[in-house]
Amino acid sequence: NQIKIANNNKTTLPIEKIDFQQTRKEFEGSYTFVTFPYGKVTGKRPDETATLLGEFLKENVAFIKDFNVVKGFLNLVLEQSVWVKTLVNLNDKPVWENIEKKDEKEPNDRLWGLAWEVDDIKETHNRLVSEGIDVTPVKEGIKENTLVATVNSHACNVPTLIIEHLK
Repeated sequence: NQIKIANNNKTTLPIEKIDFQQTRKEFEGSYTFVTFPYGKVTGKRPDETATLLGEFLKENVAFIKDFNVVKGFLNLVLEQSVWVKTLVNLNDKPVWENIEKKDEKEPNDRLWGLAWEVDDIKETHNRLVSEGIDVTPVKEGIKENTLVATVNSHACNVPTLIIEHLK
């Protein structure tokens, strides 16, 4: 299993060694691939390797929307459809709530993220964690009779909350 990326598909990277991490918030992208260890394989500098791989992935993988390179770090921007599909798989009940204003100050609220209502937050939490998704521990929500947890990974840097309304 290899990815052929350059020189008429003569440069290859072993797939089993490819590891992605979440892109840091100060850079555009969802996942980052560190190319420094692949200089010997490609015979190129890490930034050149990242550019070659980014071009290959953008041309050959439908859900790669774009990429950018910072030194030897390849930051991949995924198509929005990937996240929509991921969130729909999480649960099919998006929650739209308006938190009541309690003072006379100018509001500083804005659309800041997503919330997904679930029937059993502990079951959902355990499933997400077992799938390798970073989720905070379940806790009582700000609103009365709610339990919440925040999804910290796999959410494209969009604040994402899962919520159970207790009956």
